[in-house]
Amino acid sequence: MKHITISILFLCQILVSFAQNNDNENTNGFEPYFSVKLAINTVDDNGDGNPFSTFNKFGENAFSNPFALGLEYRFSRILSVGFTGSINKFKPNGKDIIQQNEVTQEVNFMAIDLAGRLYLDDFIKSKKHDGDRWSYDEKSGRYYDKKSGEYYNVKPNWYDIYVLGGLSYFNEDNNVNKSAVAGVFGLGGNIWLTENLAINVEGLARFSGNDTANHAQYLAGLQYNFGNRNKKSNPKEVEETIIEVVEETVSVDTDGDGVLDENDSCPSVKGDQANNGCPWPDTDGDGLEDRVDECPQVAGVAANNGCPNKVKEVPVEKEETEKSLNNEVRNLAKTIKFKSGNYNFTQESYAALNELLELFKQHPNIKIVIEGHTDSAGSFENNERLSRYRVNAVKNYFVAGGIPESLITKKAYGELKPIDTNLTKEGRENNRRVEIFVENQ
Repeated sequence: MKHITISILFLCQILVSFAQNNDNENTNGFEPYFSVKLAINTVDDNGDGNPFSTFNKFGENAFSNPFALGLEYRFSRILSVGFTGSINKFKPNGKDIIQQNEVTQEVNFMAIDLAGRLYLDDFIKSKKHDGDRWSYDEKSGRYYDKKSGEYYNVKPNWYDIYVLGGLSYFNEDNNVNKSAVAGVFGLGGNIWLTENLAINVEGLARFSGNDTANHAQYLAGLQYNFGNRNKKSNPKEVEETIIEVVEETVSVDTDGDGVLDENDSCPSVKGDQANNGCPWPDTDGDGLEDRVDECPQVAGVAANNGCPNKVKEVPVEKEETEKSLNNEVRNLAKTIKFKSGNYNFTQESYAALNELLELFKQHPNIKIVIEGHTDSAGSFENNERLSRYRVNAVKNYFVAGGIPESLITKKAYGELKPIDTNLTKEGRENNRRVEIFVENQ
């Protein structure tokens, strides 16, 4: 008995350690539930040491008043614990056998099991990505079905497979009068008819350390869940919750201009409170804001109110092609970078943004297309949303600089179009980008 107890404790330690290593992120967001099971059972105690002989010599087994009732608590995607009580009876019918002896009078059988279950199939289903359909949401700890747009505790499946192990107390009374505390081990499974109702089958072996008391038991019945193993969440509610958190976290003054980001039309660029947090434009770049510059389209000197002392006509190329302009725009856009996980520009990005502003003002008859991209860190939905925010940040900068919003088209692709690997820091930084190109109207 001592060796059995030590073996069971060792097995439990292995299961707990294995579960912690493989289920540390899957338990987040999982909602535990109870299940009840009603089953019939048969007990094989014929003493031949072969549990599979049950099916060849079924007539030798106990199969009278063969009822079982169980209660299970599933607290993780892969782990549960439960009690099962069962009764049966060997009959003196000339067939029933106990330890190779014919039963000469009724012998009642009773067992109470306390066992833990390790669900094996869910290790396969718990992979974060399954083709193009499934993705795993880190924050909610649920699986997102891109096809239906719904969230689940576990990926829906029509079956479960598990192993079980624990302690059992059993008794066979009358002349045999055997009772013992034993180790119980076995294999079982569920075939789901609905989300809550399943056919359950189990095969158990009990080992008490006494060969004459070891036996096998098989159970089959119905299992009902009080709770939804495939709990769904409304994706719109999840998205609204995430957006609310983002809005709360950006209620700061990123650019330090005295205007909170939620009221700042240019939250990443220091500006004037009188201009909703945006800088006053200086179209010609001569250091005088357009509002006080008498020649806002031509660089001049402050002593002449922003006008040049001598206006010189600057020749403009009339035959500039869309291809060469696009190359210049794309090269500048490559230097626009973002910090990981948000839509704030890095400091070195502003030089490229200002050059692009000047370039677009020199070509007022072009349409501007802005595409947003992210790395693969985080969930698919958050990355798509983040790329949309980054596109808006670039658009707002251009609009604040004097570019008409009607000329700008926005596209957000999230993590779908990487240009580099997401396995390295440098690769992920390259993938956090915007791409800009122009089209003639």
